[in-house]
Amino acid sequence: MSVKSLPNTLEERVELALKVITAPQKRRLLCYILVNPNAFTHEIAKACAVGYPPNRLMELNREVLPAYGLHVYCHRPKEWLKNRWGETSQVHQWKLILVSGKEVAV
Repeated sequence: MSVKSLPNTLEERVELALKVITAPQKRRLLCYILVNPNAFTHEIAKACAVGYPPNRLMELNREVLPAYGLHVYCHRPKEWLKNRWGETSQVHQWKLILVSGKEVAV
């Protein structure tokens, strides 16, 4: 097995990861979050036709993304959203970040 240096940008690393991700839902999720950083969970679910995105995103984080120095990060919004009853919603935001990985085994 040889080792190859990873590119420095999110876009280039996602391009590499997409070569090994076969599940259409996971591909849609990764591409959507790349283009829409800080998207809310419900926005991701609707745009990507995924009922509960956190499950699929955690699968990506566990199974694929570490090899490419990527991580889908969940964080609280600066201001919590309100639901239809005016109550504070605990819906979070998601973004793709680079992590320390510099090489990928090929």
